[in-house]
Amino acid sequence: MRILILFSALFFVSNISANAQHDTIVDTRDGKVYKTTQIGEMVWMAENVDFKIEKSYCYSNKVENCETYGRLYRWDAATKACPEGWHLPTEEEWQILEKELGMTETELVKENNWRGNDQATKLVSDSLLGFNMLFAGYHNPPSNSFLIGMQSFFWTATDVHTHAWYRQMRDGSGQIFRKTRPKSWGMSVRCVKD
Repeated sequence: MRILILFSALFFVSNISANAQHDTIVDTRDGKVYKTTQIGEMVWMAENVDFKIEKSYCYSNKVENCETYGRLYRWDAATKACPEGWHLPTEEEWQILEKELGMTETELVKENNWRGNDQATKLVSDSLLGFNMLFAGYHNPPSNSFLIGMQSFFWTATDVHTHAWYRQMRDGSGQIFRKTRPKSWGMSVRCVKD
């Protein structure tokens, strides 16, 4: 009997600590509520941003895609998409997240290549982690949208002249691609708490 009570108490406490890292925030600009999750020392939004500003798009111009997947932002719009107290993560902050998920130092610095082994899988399906990544595709001006339901593309705040660093993940692969793309592309935004 004591063992059962002890096990029940441990289960209850572990569930509290696991759930304690998840929260919500309200974007005061439009009233939208976003789930958040703490991974390591950083607090990330657990949903793609859906704040309508100039140079942001719904995939294939369908509002229901914004409601499900969030908006796709050109890089300059992405730098303004996060609510007060939050920001577009830098290249370094993405690397901290990837390292927290088990990516090696050697893999972290690779560019123009698929890196890691199961880090993207954790971002999609690890319910304890709670990142809840969706495959929202991307927007390539003037009006083309590609790969919804198959791949994810996330801007970083780190730019290099006319390009900026981004992360790409694909359904069925645990790896994360790291490269720069033209700032005119439309990609998803996840914000990190200041």
